[in-house]
Amino acid sequence: MPRATGFLILTQEAGNEWRFPYIVTAEHVISALLTAGHSIFCRLNLNDGTVRTESLAEAHWSYHPTEKDDLRTDVAVTPLMFSTDALAHDFIPLPENGFTVGGQRKRFGLGDQIFAIGLFKNHFGQDRNIPIIRIGNIAAMPEEPINTRLGLMDAYLIEARSIAGLSGSPIFVDEPPSATPVGQPPMISAAGIIRDTRFYSDPDAVEWTQYHLLGLIHGHFDIRNLEYDSVVEDSGGFGINTGIGIIIPGEKILETVYQPDLVSERLAIQKSLRQQNSEGMGGEPRPTDDL
Repeated sequence: MPRATGFLILTQEAGNEWRFPYIVTAEHVISALLTAGHSIFCRLNLNDGTVRTESLAEAHWSYHPTEKDDLRTDVAVTPLMFSTDALAHDFIPLPENGFTVGGQRKRFGLGDQIFAIGLFKNHFGQDRNIPIIRIGNIAAMPEEPINTRLGLMDAYLIEARSIAGLSGSPIFVDEPPSATPVGQPPMISAAGIIRDTRFYSDPDAVEWTQYHLLGLIHGHFDIRNLEYDSVVEDSGGFGINTGIGIIIPGEKILETVYQPDLVSERLAIQKSLRQQNSEGMGGEPRPTDDL
């Protein structure tokens, strides 16, 4: 039974000619499964219409590198250790300086519309992953730390019914094009979206810079009794959902994937691949090719 959501990114950093793929999800999902001794798998759609369940038993998970003023984060990343060629999923390009347009950071704020893509545990798809889209708006900016069961967190609040299974889902600020060509449906672009021509006439025409990666879902506020609200991570839990979700900022994902240890690791791989290429051996930034 699927437990939570992950999404796929590509690094893009100065001095590195290769882009490296990673799986991103919420740290509390990974730590809970590892603590309980459960095996971790990643279920992926393939271009041939089938699905592949890949073991992550050998995955090396990296978490946010620092804890500032006792504030917690909830980000986990691991390199994608198999071929990406057969995958029917989009990758989010994640430049080390974040998303910009014309060299300027995108601006967003209270009330702006957001959307999330992730797992609906009651209908996840038997033959293929069937992600759901949830739409809402930014309800509060990260002005003061939010009290969660993991500790105080810098986070956004969103007005949307986050539910169990959506932990780790990416959240985007929705900035659609000013006009849609006649006869063309609006394009929705996010991690896990399936490039299926039954639904979109030109799925590969997605312009990723049109969206801002706000962050990933940590959990939501539940009413466990009528006297107070409590935070529940979106990998489990039951209660009366208040409709307010907690979002780990995208900057925390950037800080995680571009921490010095991972940057050094990617540069070492690039150096090795350059050496292989100079010796006529070829090479790509992935250790296996088993899909």
